[in-house]
Amino acid sequence: MEIKRLKNIEPSKINHGNGMKFVFESLGFNSETYTQSAYGSFKKDKYCDEHFHESMIEIFFFLKGNGTYWINGVGHKIEPGTYLRIDPLERHYFKCEESALEFFYLGIPVKNNY
Repeated sequence: MEIKRLKNIEPSKINHGNGMKFVFESLGFNSETYTQSAYGSFKKDKYCDEHFHESMIEIFFFLKGNGTYWINGVGHKIEPGTYLRIDPLERHYFKCEESALEFFYLGIPVKNNY
C-alpha cells in the first residue's frame, strides 16, 4: 500500500504542452501495468500540443474546468465529471478556452497490435 498527498509532490511540466502535472507514480513505458498516474492542470488559454502514442491508452477524468479535447479532428466539450479514453494512434490535443482544467490521468501500455 502507498499513500501520497498532492501537496507533497513537486510539479513537473506536461510533455506535450504548457500545463503542469503532479506524478503520483511513474513506471515507465516498459511497464506492463501502467506508465504513469498523475494529477494535471492547465490554466485558461493554455493547451496540449497535438500528438499520438503508438502503444499507449490514455485515460482522463476531468475534475474542474471547461474546454475542448480534439481527437482525430473532432472536438469534444470537456466539463467536470467527463471521462475520456484515447486509444493508440488517435491524434489528440486540447485547449482550455473557457476556464482552467484539472484532471486525473492514467497511461496504460498496450501491445502494438491493439
